[in-house]
Amino acid sequence: MYTSRFYWVFVLLLELLDFFYFVAQVTILPMMAILAVWILRKGFNKYQIILCFPFFLFSVTTFFFPYLARENIKNVLHENVLIFEVSGPFNDDVVLRELKSLHFILSENSHPIGKKIPIKIVTDKSRKQLSIYRDYLRKGKYWLYDEDYKYSQANSIGYIIIKD
Repeated sequence: MYTSRFYWVFVLLLELLDFFYFVAQVTILPMMAILAVWILRKGFNKYQIILCFPFFLFSVTTFFFPYLARENIKNVLHENVLIFEVSGPFNDDVVLRELKSLHFILSENSHPIGKKIPIKIVTDKSRKQLSIYRDYLRKGKYWLYDEDYKYSQANSIGYIIIKD
């Protein structure tokens, strides 16, 4: 019972994060324009802090997304896995073991290249579509992305090591 509550808390946090990101995307450019015009005309004052709200949402989203998505994947892997498929030349068991010990480094350190290798995970409670890209600087390192979140294309959520 506790695990299922914990799982749903993470699901709700990810949904909230997704909503924050959408609001920030929609409002960030208009707010930048309004803020720039306002500062040029009158200088900075306390009411302009409200116009900085999209920047705050965007920062919170991009800061917390990798951690929450990684925890969500770990929770999914602790469910009863029914289907685990890797579309590539890899042994499914090796990839599953590496996903369970997912390493996390911020995405600016990544250098992914090559074709996308999809990973499908179906459990008795959820369905997850992930993908990995090979790191062209480090042999055997693959960067992980969550397909459910549109902003994950810019934010890798970790890496796995697979011996080639």
